[in-house]
Amino acid sequence: MKKVLYKIIIIRLVFLVLIIASCNTDKQLAEIEKSVGLAEISEDSLPQPEVREAITFILGRDKNENNKYYEEATNYYAFNPEGKTEHLITNLRSLKEVIDFLKKYRPANGMPWGLVNLVSHGNQWMGLSAKVTPESKRSTSDRILEFIERKELTPVPKEILDEKSVIFIHGCGIGHNSHLLKTIATAFSGKENKVTVRASKLYEYYTSKKHKL
Repeated sequence: MKKVLYKIIIIRLVFLVLIIASCNTDKQLAEIEKSVGLAEISEDSLPQPEVREAITFILGRDKNENNKYYEEATNYYAFNPEGKTEHLITNLRSLKEVIDFLKKYRPANGMPWGLVNLVSHGNQWMGLSAKVTPESKRSTSDRILEFIERKELTPVPKEILDEKSVIFIHGCGIGHNSHLLKTIATAFSGKENKVTVRASKLYEYYTSKKHKL
C-alpha cells in the first residue's frame, strides 16, 4: 500500500514540475517577445498589394458589316472574364481626346492607371487609323511628333501615368513599329516620365460565339 502511495505522490510531483516548467517557458517566451519587440501579426498590419485600375478606349466604329472589329472588341472588354476592364470608353476617336480624358478623370482609388488599352485598326506601315486630334488624319510617328512640337499634345502627369503604367495598343502588327510605340509613349508621358507602351506583332481580331436557344 505504501509503495502504491509513493508512486502516486511521485507521479503527481512529476506532473507538477512539468506544469511549472511549462508556465516558466511561457513567461520566458513572453519576456523574449517583449524584449525584441515582437507582436502578434494581424492581416491589417501586413502590407497590402498595390491595386491599380484598368481602362479601355475603343477608338473607332465599324464601317463594314462583315468586319465587326470594334463591336466585338467592345463586347470583349465589357464581358470577358479575363479581358474586361473597370472602365470602357467608346465615344473618343483620337489620341488627344484620350490624353485629355486621362488628365480629367483619375482612378477613384488615387493610384496611377495600371493598364490603358487603346483599340484601333492599324498596321506597322501606316500607323493607327485613330487620329492624333479630332481634326487631323491617322496617327503616324511623324504626325504625332508634329503635334508634340506644336504643344498640342501635352503629357499626362506622373500621378496619373507612371513607369508602372502600361499602355497597350491593340492593332494589327503595330508591335513591329518600335518608333511609333516610343512616340506614343512620349505623347502620353513626356520624355522623362516614360510609360511602358506595348503592342502585338500579330494580326489581332475579336470574335464571340452566339448560341441559339
